[in-house]
Amino acid sequence: MGFWSFMFDKEENKEKRFYESRYKGIKSLAYGNNGEELTEDQVLSIPTAKACRDIIVGALKELPVKLYKKDFASGDYIEVKNDYRLDLLNREPNKFTTATEFKEQFFNDLILHGNAYIEIVQNDSKIDELWNLQSEYVMPVTYSNHMNKHRITDVEYRLMFNGENSLLTFDEVIACVMNSSDGLVGKGVIFYGNDIFKLALNEIELSKNIMENGSAPAGILKFPTRLDDESAKDIRESWKELYNGSKNRGKTIILEEGVEYESVTLTPTELGLTTSRTTTGGEICRLFSIPEALVDSTKANVSVEAVNIRYLQNCISPLTTPAENALSKWLLSDSEKKLGYKFVIDTSDVIKTTLAEKYNAYKTGIDAGILDINEVRRKEGNLPFKKRIQKLSLGDVLHFVDDSIIFNPNTSTSYNLLTGELRDPNKEIEELKGNIPVVDKTVKDAPESELGVESNE
Repeated sequence: MGFWSFMFDKEENKEKRFYESRYKGIKSLAYGNNGEELTEDQVLSIPTAKACRDIIVGALKELPVKLYKKDFASGDYIEVKNDYRLDLLNREPNKFTTATEFKEQFFNDLILHGNAYIEIVQNDSKIDELWNLQSEYVMPVTYSNHMNKHRITDVEYRLMFNGENSLLTFDEVIACVMNSSDGLVGKGVIFYGNDIFKLALNEIELSKNIMENGSAPAGILKFPTRLDDESAKDIRESWKELYNGSKNRGKTIILEEGVEYESVTLTPTELGLTTSRTTTGGEICRLFSIPEALVDSTKANVSVEAVNIRYLQNCISPLTTPAENALSKWLLSDSEKKLGYKFVIDTSDVIKTTLAEKYNAYKTGIDAGILDINEVRRKEGNLPFKKRIQKLSLGDVLHFVDDSIIFNPNTSTSYNLLTGELRDPNKEIEELKGNIPVVDKTVKDAPESELGVESNE
């Protein structure tokens, strides 16, 4: 084949790599994403797991996505409010899905499977719609460099659903992954918590069996005489019908003719099942990185604010950060990235505190000059004052921001930040008094002749 052989070798290698990836993908789908043996429905049938998922996703789906642009002169980021992509992310990603539903599915897949995929529907250079792709049915297909098997040269996404499949290119899919080695396929709590979830399911099944067996799940009946097989079978069936099952709990057992009953059943407490389920619940909370106090109120031994700070730092931020990076990578153009644009998920509403803790935080912010009174009033849904007032630390000095004037109530002085004018009303009054002639009462009472006024006499 001579000179052109390298082209055929590359195509042959590409095709071979394609089928290898496809085979591995189909094999993994048989067990769920990344070879997970448990399904999403099985995991969410565990109350603690579902509570953890609902708490995390319930908070994330309500958070707004914002767009910022960097001001290179000051180094600050300025919010960009009028951008059509914000409407897609915060209002209607497509004509059938609300933003809340869209974010719920996105973060659900990211938490449980470690993968969240979004299809981008474009018209020329403008994005028209965003669609969730369930991670269980998305199979990344990679093409490697034939000289370096570890270097990916191209990626396609094959969607497999109801026996049909379609292919999407790399630029048509937003891939947000966690715990990934290649940036295409990640691992979530189902993968890492496979054994814990199986243990929890077994504990639930055991509790269910104990409840179904009721008051007499297992025991020995001792008879003074030997029974034939038919009599033993009849007695066993009668006993089961009369006393087994939770609906028969509390019935009185009546034994005749020297028959004795010996229980060989252990209660859930004796089996250690209660303690075991409590321990497993704590392990599941740690698997989701969520404070146990948010799931079990009996574990709330610290303040609400401290719990929520741990919740934000250990649970919410590790999920919002990869989501922000993925949105910025795929939804921003190269020129926008150079100008310092970035998408940010606003987590300011995640930390919820008691009323006293919240007001103390406001007071600290106002006293330190970080917040002004109108900002706090807006946060609380109250109308702001007509003029912005900022409370400074030195003797409650007031800063009239709009007028650029600092006023000190203690000395009644004001200073104009723009003109440098310092006004002291007390000093001005004293100076004004010095320019007014002072009338002496003795002179006023003197005869008119002494005042230089001629007398009529």
